[in-house]
Amino acid sequence: MNQKNKYKIQKNWFYIISFCLFLDQISKILIQINLEYLSSISIISDYLKFSYITNPGIALGIKPFDNSILLLLVSIIAIFFIFKILFTSSKESLLTQVGLCFMIGGALGNVIDRFFTAFNIMDYKGVIDFIDIGINDYRFYIFNFADSFITIGIILYLFSFMKIKFLNGRK
Repeated sequence: MNQKNKYKIQKNWFYIISFCLFLDQISKILIQINLEYLSSISIISDYLKFSYITNPGIALGIKPFDNSILLLLVSIIAIFFIFKILFTSSKESLLTQVGLCFMIGGALGNVIDRFFTAFNIMDYKGVIDFIDIGINDYRFYIFNFADSFITIGIILYLFSFMKIKFLNGRK
């Protein structure tokens, strides 16, 4: 791959990661401005609410460490690992690269919240979550755009490998 194409691909990575990070952070700021902590507002009947909470742990409220600085460091190491995979995937499918960019953008969004939490900046108590989906009292876990981007990125990344395996199996 020539240097011009490599630069163009990496520029597109930057745009995707920046879009994910911007959407996540602006949504969290808007939630903080417009909702009181631990309050909810219905968006689509009872199916979709915005409920402002914080999560001091990781996915599904799991708290693997009692130390927020350690959680921040582990998160940063994970992001560097995904960046390394991204830079070595420049010859992989576009789907693989986009999936990795979504994972990085989402992870960076949550790392910003973890940084504020670890160093007690702006009274952060954890990652800001607010997307609340469910029916009546049966609610799915409350999450944010960063979590969505990470999940979408993982799905795209896995799908790209299944697609490659399926296509190689047909030959």
